[in-house]
Amino acid sequence: MVLGEREIVLYGKGFIRDTLCGKSFRISPKSFYQVNPVQTELLYGKAVEFAGLTGKEKVIDAYCGIGTIGLVASGKAREVVGVELNKDAVRDARINARENKVVNISFRQGDAGEFMEAMAEAGEKGRCGIYGSSPLRKQREIPEFRNKTLSEENCLHFL
Repeated sequence: MVLGEREIVLYGKGFIRDTLCGKSFRISPKSFYQVNPVQTELLYGKAVEFAGLTGKEKVIDAYCGIGTIGLVASGKAREVVGVELNKDAVRDARINARENKVVNISFRQGDAGEFMEAMAEAGEKGRCGIYGSSPLRKQREIPEFRNKTLSEENCLHFL
């Protein structure tokens, strides 16, 4: 963890808010958030466009942080599942979904790689519309998942 375990709020509520792609986001100190909102909006718009979502897909937002890309993609997907290890970020993501009135998204706390491996082992069918990841985190190749339920042509990877 980059930050210490203890937080002391000197002023305010202990979190900040920002608007991205027309949605409002709560960002607590231990959560990850893109620092360049202009580029982030362009990136997310292109990611959703290139994913070619039709409203029938189950989108996996791996390493979802506070849920930004999943919440942005939720309007074009049947279902979105965000997976994040950071419990503070998952709390923020759930609050963000509720406050933005997005009902087709859920967030799970855990390792995204292990989550996708479990999906593959269960033989879960469907299509990954977007797979977002951060280059700062430990990544793992999951060929079993890709072979069973995903293919490069229907899964958009971005860093």
